[in-house]
Amino acid sequence: MQEEIKALIKRVSDLEKEVTLLKHQLAHHTRIDQTTIIKPKEAPRMKPETVKESVTPDKGKMEHTPQPSPDIITIKRQVEQTPTPAPTPKKEVNIEKLLGIWLPRVFMFVLILGVLWGLKLGIDQGWISLAARIVMGYAATAILYYLGMRYVKQSKKMLGLTLLGGLIALGILTTFAAHHLYGFFNFALAFLIGVAYIVLGLYLSKKTRSETLTIFSAIAGFLLPFLLEGDEASAIQFFAYITLLFVSLFYMSLNQKHKISFYITFLLFHLTLLFYSVIGMSFNDKHILVISVLVQHLCLLIFYLDRRVSKQVFTETLIYTNTVFTVFWIQLLDQPFDTMTYGMIAVLYTVLAANAFVKKQNNFQGVFSAVAIFVISVFILSFDLDNEQVKLILLLINGSVGLWVGLRYQTIRTIVMSSIIYGISGLVVLNGINIDYFVSLEHLVWIMFLLTLAFIYYSLYQFVPLFKKGNITLIDAGLIGGQIISLIYIAQLVHLFVLNQNWLSFTAFHFYALVFIIVLAFMYYLHKWRHGKYVTYASMIEYLILGLALIARPIYDWYDLKWFEFNLAVQIIYITLLTLAFIMLVRKKSTNAFQGLMDKIPTFAVVMQIVHFIFLNKWYFAITNAYQWDREYVFFVHTFIWFLFAFLSISIGRKMKWKPVTIFGSVLIGLSLFKLFFIDLANISIFIRAILFIVVGVIGLLYSRTLIKEDEK
Repeated sequence: MQEEIKALIKRVSDLEKEVTLLKHQLAHHTRIDQTTIIKPKEAPRMKPETVKESVTPDKGKMEHTPQPSPDIITIKRQVEQTPTPAPTPKKEVNIEKLLGIWLPRVFMFVLILGVLWGLKLGIDQGWISLAARIVMGYAATAILYYLGMRYVKQSKKMLGLTLLGGLIALGILTTFAAHHLYGFFNFALAFLIGVAYIVLGLYLSKKTRSETLTIFSAIAGFLLPFLLEGDEASAIQFFAYITLLFVSLFYMSLNQKHKISFYITFLLFHLTLLFYSVIGMSFNDKHILVISVLVQHLCLLIFYLDRRVSKQVFTETLIYTNTVFTVFWIQLLDQPFDTMTYGMIAVLYTVLAANAFVKKQNNFQGVFSAVAIFVISVFILSFDLDNEQVKLILLLINGSVGLWVGLRYQTIRTIVMSSIIYGISGLVVLNGINIDYFVSLEHLVWIMFLLTLAFIYYSLYQFVPLFKKGNITLIDAGLIGGQIISLIYIAQLVHLFVLNQNWLSFTAFHFYALVFIIVLAFMYYLHKWRHGKYVTYASMIEYLILGLALIARPIYDWYDLKWFEFNLAVQIIYITLLTLAFIMLVRKKSTNAFQGLMDKIPTFAVVMQIVHFIFLNKWYFAITNAYQWDREYVFFVHTFIWFLFAFLSISIGRKMKWKPVTIFGSVLIGLSLFKLFFIDLANISIFIRAILFIVVGVIGLLYSRTLIKEDEK
């Protein structure tokens, strides 16, 4: 019996699942096929007497087939008879609803204007006394309260809230007139009445759950101190009132989950402080203002830490914004109070960040660590130091440590903030710090810059960012930035040495070039390091750019040949190392870093051919001018060098199967022949002419014979 009950319960459960499936399919407007959708599960095994038997004519034997229950048949019929729901029509603009929202507000404004003009007419005609005006104002607020609450209870909330908002505004204006214009109330009484209207507005806002009333109360509350005048009020009372008002409105917005009123309250608080500081503020008032700002900042922070704030109302963006505002107000303080205050805030957020990392509070780790990095930077900048270089060193350390923390715990906010701090500090070092003495603070700044940069690259490889997990190509390419910064540092050190030498400008340039040739040649071999492929590519490009500069610079001066050999040797070293690097590439002795360049070797060969040709001509004329060769010998040797270069180009091109190199050599032979007949003949004697033609002819025939033999083979 128990087994049958269990089987029955299981079957009912299956039926409920099938009904749920049918409802889901109907919601998506699908056609229902009785044979496919209504497919009950196999019935549980029961006793033989409970299962009906049916004979299959084809097979001639008994098969046990469970018959569908009456419940399933009923469900099928209901599904078939259920009409397919019509598509949801598009929402149309409800003009009546919009009119119901805005017309009461518009006509409330019109009504207030009409009342004001009527009062002005009565005042001008002398019908309304001063006391009557005040009584009428307060009586009007009572009427607005009665009508507003009545309409709210009658489900006419929009009209009722509009009247209640007018109640707050009219009450504040009436109090302002009674105190400032007519002198009926002293400051204390007027202030208490104004606060009472604000409290009433907050009470009504909470009772009706209206954000509009909260905004009305906030605007009236922050305007109240400026509407009332009195010598009785001190700065402490003013800032205490503003702070308490903010906390009250802040709590009200959070309690009611009102986002707009919350941000309006936040902005009104800071705008009130700004207006107060502009219209006149004594020296002592600055300290009170900063204290009120710190209290407001702590209130926001405590509510955020306590997680009582809905994410719809208070996002982490407000923590950053409020921190920036707080930093701005603390600047009003003089030394050393501003530094002390920044230090306390830096310690606070550092402790909060450390606590978040220890307790593994993922929601707080990135937020507090990013704010801590920012506030520590502000704290460093607030130091009153004679040497600004010390601040720069501390900022570099702060940014690099922040990046390590962000990479270690994979907090993107910390990485972004630290990158901004370090990036700005690095740009200042590059643009404004020059090393004038080897032992100096400027040199220490550069050393710290390079050390922190190396530390950042190490951190990137140790803790690869999540969005680049397993792919460090971008980090490898980023090493080019560190390479360029290193070259700039080396240039600064070379500059120190050159300043002490009495060299001509092009000699000093060749000394720079010699140092960079050695450094770039060393960086070229970084392709053997698994991360150095892109640095090698950059070194090659920078080496070629250096060659362009060497081509454009002279080698000697007519009046000073002292450093001619040195300058010439530097350029020869440059071409030699460039040629060796090309030979290594051709022989494929490099690592896989150059596999992508193997198909472009013929193009590189032509570039090398052109570079050698240009430098060879430059060196030749520099030597002939420096040692004052005879004019005829200059033409003789120059033409001979051209033919040799052309023959060598053709031979290398044929051997390596570099067709562009062979074509360039052939073109150069044509140019050499043109030079031989049209330039050399007009500038050399018949004796030199005979020798030149004989030598060129013999060499040309011998080289041609060599080419013929190679073709026959």
